[in-house]
Amino acid sequence: MKKIVLILAVLLIVFSCENTTTKTSNKSQNEKSTFLTKYNGTTWTNGVSTYTFSMDYNQKVDVVLPICDTCILPSVECHMCGYSWMLNEIGKFSFGTNYQNDFFYEEDETQFFEDNSNTIYSKHIRGGFSETYESGKIIWIPAEEDSSTVLTIKRKNQPVLEAFQKRKTEEQKAIDDYIDENY
Repeated sequence: MKKIVLILAVLLIVFSCENTTTKTSNKSQNEKSTFLTKYNGTTWTNGVSTYTFSMDYNQKVDVVLPICDTCILPSVECHMCGYSWMLNEIGKFSFGTNYQNDFFYEEDETQFFEDNSNTIYSKHIRGGFSETYESGKIIWIPAEEDSSTVLTIKRKNQPVLEAFQKRKTEEQKAIDDYIDENY
């Protein structure tokens, strides 16, 4: 009987050690996963927009370079030239566009990132005609959350989204005024 209890105790210790090792290994593996790998196929909302993260892109290319061969970015030698890009890192996913129009260089970027509690945030960044500016942190939650939670997140994000949109509108007016005055 003592032998059976001893064997069961040893098996229990071995099993609990394996289980702890597996959890630690999965946590370590998860921390090393890129943002899109970790959230692939999941759908999130900020109360206004919904986004589904997907790995359906060519993983070997992080930057799609411009088509025009005279363009050295950013450069005044290249007019009406632009490119889109995407960057998938551990804890962060970014995408955007960089563009040289006839008057100035401009860029737009959206960054998704997570904190230590796996809460997803985003921010929008815009630069070019004026100095670079960005939105504050925009909170994202899983899209399947109940409607009251989505409404709460929408209320929290609304001032941030409105302030960024106001800044974009002001920039567009300044661009229009500049072009009207100079061309």
